[in-house]
Amino acid sequence: MDQKTEERSRKKVAEVDCCRIAGAEYAPLTDAVPVEEPIAVMINGEHSMDVAMSPCDIEDFIVGHLVCEGTISSPREISYLEAGNGWVEVKLNDRTGILRPREIIFSACFGSTGHSTGALERVKSGIRMSPEQIKGGIKIAMDSEVHRETGGVHTCAILRPGAAGDVEVVSLREDIGRHTALDKAVGAALRSEVKLPSCFLVTTGRASSEMVAKCYGARLPVICSRGATTTLAVEISKVAGITLVGFVRGSRMNVYSNTERIEGCR
Repeated sequence: MDQKTEERSRKKVAEVDCCRIAGAEYAPLTDAVPVEEPIAVMINGEHSMDVAMSPCDIEDFIVGHLVCEGTISSPREISYLEAGNGWVEVKLNDRTGILRPREIIFSACFGSTGHSTGALERVKSGIRMSPEQIKGGIKIAMDSEVHRETGGVHTCAILRPGAAGDVEVVSLREDIGRHTALDKAVGAALRSEVKLPSCFLVTTGRASSEMVAKCYGARLPVICSRGATTTLAVEISKVAGITLVGFVRGSRMNVYSNTERIEGCR
C-alpha cells in the first residue's frame, strides 16, 4: 500500500473499543468504524454550509456537489479550491458569483427554491448496457474495502460499459452518506474530464428522489441501486430522461423508467 492510499484509509476507518454481546457471552472488542467529521465550506468568502462526512476526497466532493446541485456546470468554473483540517475554501469565477437555480423543481424534493427556468431538458445519451454489466457494477461497489470492513459507509461508482460486455471503473468513492458519496464520485470523474453521459452510476444506497436529482444535475443517464426507490424518484427519472434501476440483487433487478437503455427490456 502506497503512502497516499494508506493516508486515505486512515481517514476513513478508526478503531474503537466496545463490549460485544453474543447471547449470554460478554467480551471486550476493538471494532472498526467509519470516521465522521464536520467540514466547514466557505464559498466566495461566505460560510456556505457545514457537512458531516468522511474526511477524505474533499475536493472531489466540492466539485461534484456544486455540479449536482446546479451551482456550476463544470470544474472550470472554480478558480480556487483548498482543503484543510475541518475546512475547505472555494472561489468561483466572477461569472459564477450568483448561484444558479435548478432547472427542474419539485417542491417536496429539491428544497425551498421557487425559481424555475422553463421546460426540463431531458438527459441525452446513446448508452446501452446489459443486465450483466449492471450486476458487475454493483459487485464492484459492494466489494469496496471500507464497505466490507465497517459495513457503515455507502459506495458510489461511476462506470463505463465496454464493448466486450465488461465495465470500466471511472471513479469509486465511499462516504457515510449516500448523497456525499455520489457527489464525490461525480467530482472525481469530472476532475478527470470524463463525459458523464457515456457512463452509469451504481450505488449501495437507496435511489430516492434527491439521488435522481443529483444524477440529473450531473447529466448521468442511468442510476442503478442495490436498494429500493420511491414513487417520486420514478416520476422524476421518467421526466428527466434517466434510466432508474433498483433492487439489483443476485440475478434480479427492477427497471423503472426509460427501459430502452437496458438490453432485453421493452
